[in-house]
Amino acid sequence: MNIYNLSLPKTGTTSLGQFARENSMRVCDGLWNDYKTNILIYSYLKKDQKILNDVIKRFNYFSDLPFGGTEFFKTIKSSDKSFLIIRDNHSWLTSFKAMVDNSVDEKDRNLSLEKKISKCFSLGLYGFALWARYFFNNKFSDKEMINAKREYEKNVSNTMINKNFRVFKLNDINRADFKNFLGFDCDIQMPFINKRQL
Repeated sequence: MNIYNLSLPKTGTTSLGQFARENSMRVCDGLWNDYKTNILIYSYLKKDQKILNDVIKRFNYFSDLPFGGTEFFKTIKSSDKSFLIIRDNHSWLTSFKAMVDNSVDEKDRNLSLEKKISKCFSLGLYGFALWARYFFNNKFSDKEMINAKREYEKNVSNTMINKNFRVFKLNDINRADFKNFLGFDCDIQMPFINKRQL
């Protein structure tokens, strides 16, 4: 059985992927400027299912883009586990913007969010920049970004109606119910410490 984390960036996806790896799962995630993540996002956006399938068969836990934040959830088998973590809109947006700021050079942090995302592309974060333009439809006001988040979460929740799909709030991830659903233990500190940087 595969497990798919359908959550958006900045909802604990990286930390959960690391905990899955520590529990001997074969985890498909990655830094945004590594070849695998860039290829996966590009393949998804170009509807190249063959590449996606070739990658997917090598793993059993999937987290980060393009598994969350796209319509990939529509391809998941009902026999596989999947879940969505929802973070409150304000803290998510603040964290997302901070992530983009930390991805560009300090001299560029006063640019508009749209221009900073373009800078991400030039810095090698190809997949992330392509995804952000796709997900937000090139509209980067606070209102439009939150609307895109809400619409995505609603679409996932309304589509994935089976016993192997669950929706959790961010504060649920240290609770027994969440850990029992995953099938492994995790202990995530909030605010998040990026486990890749430990």
